[in-house]
Amino acid sequence: MKFCAVCVTADGLGGGTTGGAENQVALLLSHLVSRGHEATLVVPGLADLPSMRQGVRILSGWDPQPGVRGLRAFTYRLPRLRQVLREVAADAYYVRGFSFFAPSLVSAARSARGASLLALASDADLRLRRDALAGDRGSLYDRLRNGRTASLYYQRRGLSRATRVIAQTTGQLEECGRLGLSAVRIAGIVEEPPPPVAGPDDGADVIWVGSLDRWKGVDALAGLVAALPEVRFEVVGPRRHNVAATTLDRVLRAANVRYLGELPHAAAWARMRPARLLANTSPLEGFSNNMLEAWAVGTPVVSLAANPDELLAANPDDLPPQDPDDLPPAGRSPGRRSAALGLCAGGSPAALLDMVRRLLDDEEGRRAAGRRAIDYVRSFHSPAAVCRSFEELVGIVQAAPGDLGS
Repeated sequence: MKFCAVCVTADGLGGGTTGGAENQVALLLSHLVSRGHEATLVVPGLADLPSMRQGVRILSGWDPQPGVRGLRAFTYRLPRLRQVLREVAADAYYVRGFSFFAPSLVSAARSARGASLLALASDADLRLRRDALAGDRGSLYDRLRNGRTASLYYQRRGLSRATRVIAQTTGQLEECGRLGLSAVRIAGIVEEPPPPVAGPDDGADVIWVGSLDRWKGVDALAGLVAALPEVRFEVVGPRRHNVAATTLDRVLRAANVRYLGELPHAAAWARMRPARLLANTSPLEGFSNNMLEAWAVGTPVVSLAANPDELLAANPDDLPPQDPDDLPPAGRSPGRRSAALGLCAGGSPAALLDMVRRLLDDEEGRRAAGRRAIDYVRSFHSPAAVCRSFEELVGIVQAAPGDLGS
């Protein structure tokens, strides 16, 4: 199988600092290569790229310099990207998450008679964005590229025309059905974590990982930090411009916060293992990559709003004792009884605060949730299981040429 992905960076293939979606793309490509497939990563906007990393061929989608500023996205960049993708002549083309170039990938895939696979990175990918949330402190170009106009273009010319939309959760799959999108569900991929390093346990009580912006719920994080002065927090991630400086100061200058800045992926993951729990304060995410990585190393999660497939209990009293036989067969969605990998506050900051307190005080519950989390990730999110799902999907759509357009 020839598999081609488009991503804004190739750093995930080199162990650099990346976001969750970028890391998912890199993991998928590298593991497809290990299974004997041919994988290509196209990076828009970078001209000086290595030709190969971890067996994945890397191509530039366009040179950043040519074209008339303000017009070149449509007169040069996107046409050039479509040309590069057509020349790859892949069996399947893949992009993860909302992007202004996803419709160009769909168009190129149709021309090349390949499948276009658009994976959702967030529940918000299925909604129209408000320009204010896209960064009212950014430029007009940024607002057009990331706001309501761009999301409308992404949905009507990307999602609605894709061969398949790939959902992460049952909720996303059901929403795709309501929107009339052709969708399947494929789990996110997580590698087997490296063994723990012997040494003192210097982990935080609560670790928070992500970009320090409104999409990730920095306001809610600031509330936790202020209300729990006795709790040790570690915060990992880059600062963003769409959060008020006073809010950032409330987090990063607090006496109970250790700010580690933006770390390479492996280093950020290593900080999750000794932590007592991971806090996810995003009001919008559907299935955070940080959740998966925390669960892979046995760290339970307390989430403000995201509760994919009801993997998190809504009540601290619902955390059951460990039962390895309670995991359902691979490929089925685990229910509340077989999961309880942490707690979800249902969008309530007050409930989030209470749940963090209670889970920190419940060592037995935390350890049991952590053991269940490791079992769950191994059963549903292993590289072998996820790659098989993609192999089967591409085989199905290639066997039905009518799905590929013209």
